[in-house]
Amino acid sequence: MLSHEEQKRDELRDDYKQELEELKDKVVELENKNDKLLIEKDLLQQKLSKEQNMNSNSNDLMDGNEKLLSQIKKLQKQITEKDRQIIEMQSDLQSSSGSAKKGSFSRAHTNRKDGNRDRELAELSVENEFLTKQIEDLNERIKEL
Repeated sequence: MLSHEEQKRDELRDDYKQELEELKDKVVELENKNDKLLIEKDLLQQKLSKEQNMNSNSNDLMDGNEKLLSQIKKLQKQITEKDRQIIEMQSDLQSSSGSAKKGSFSRAHTNRKDGNRDRELAELSVENEFLTKQIEDLNERIKEL
């Protein structure tokens, strides 16, 4: 038979073994929780990176929109200037045709001046249409963005 001390020692050893097993199980459980938390952390970091990229892309789009709006304003100013030139040329054309002399030389000279003005007027009209088309294209690009 075992002595009383040996029995106590065996019981303590068994208790320690059981406690050690429980602690090992807790360590494994905590390691698993730690792994899950690391995975969640990685996922959150990926989401954060995506959000930052989206914000960056959004900022790029805003910058692009501002540039397009600036171009539109410049083109609108050019159109306004061309319109003013067209109106000025039309009024010059009307005033010169009303005051033309009846001599053949004067008429030929006036007709040549009128032809030049008509050509300039046509060129300005074409340029004006081109600028208007550019503004429409830029407005479409802004809508797409």
